[in-house]
Amino acid sequence: MNTFSYSDRETGKPFKPQIISSISILVNLWDHSLKGGLNTMPGRFALLQDYFFILTLVPSQQGRDRFMLMRRYRFSIFRTDHVQIERKYDWPSYGLFIEDTHSGESVFFSGDTRFDYAAYARMMEVSKICFHDVQLTPQPEPIHAMISEMHTLPDDIKKRTWLYHYGDTWDAGPFDAVNDDFAGFAPPQERMTL
Repeated sequence: MNTFSYSDRETGKPFKPQIISSISILVNLWDHSLKGGLNTMPGRFALLQDYFFILTLVPSQQGRDRFMLMRRYRFSIFRTDHVQIERKYDWPSYGLFIEDTHSGESVFFSGDTRFDYAAYARMMEVSKICFHDVQLTPQPEPIHAMISEMHTLPDDIKKRTWLYHYGDTWDAGPFDAVNDDFAGFAPPQERMTL
């Protein structure tokens, strides 16, 4: 709709939002989701960059694994172990580490991941606020951190960690202690500031 119906007020050109991601996610997004309905325009074939300004991030490559927002907030991506096909990190999935360069405060956001505390411990240790996905029911091959694993986090980190991506049974099961052990279940539509 942005490309065909809305235009930039100053230039008259189609509005193009910016999309920020790793190349592996962008390729999958185009090839497996968007290309089928968006790969043609009148008189030519289209590409993802016809619809978006693209900022490609490269995980684990210093300087190319991050971007700045409002000249103050630095967003860095890191690989997460969400779904293993053959080995750890072989399916592209990422978390975010957000730093306020003025105050020095930071936020950890796990993204979709299995429990992998050793891989991101340093980020959680220094963050004022942490967000971690959680799976409330046991599963033989989990693709999210199970609540039992989350309880193994150090107490000071648990108190700063909001749990999200939880199932519908969060308020109907034996999870009353979550508010005692963790910051709690992340409430919907609530703004949290550093």
